[in-house]
Amino acid sequence: MNVLIFLIGVLLGLVVGAAVCVRYIRQELTARIAPTMDILQLQLGNLQTTVNVALASWQAGLHDHAAAPDPARAEKPIPSQTIF
Repeated sequence: MNVLIFLIGVLLGLVVGAAVCVRYIRQELTARIAPTMDILQLQLGNLQTTVNVALASWQAGLHDHAAAPDPARAEKPIPSQTIF
């Protein structure tokens, strides 16, 4: 009976100790990763802004190009024909 109580105490101690270790390790990993993640977030924000500016200028260029008709391709009026 004493051995059974001792084994239950040991198992309970292992479970509590493992839970404390996991919690500590998670906090330490988060503390180490957080600054790196912030830097990566800033870099991704800058990249997104650059891509948005490039796409906006490209789209504006397409819009300006489409708005100005090419005079060589302009339709020529058909001369009117008179019927007698």
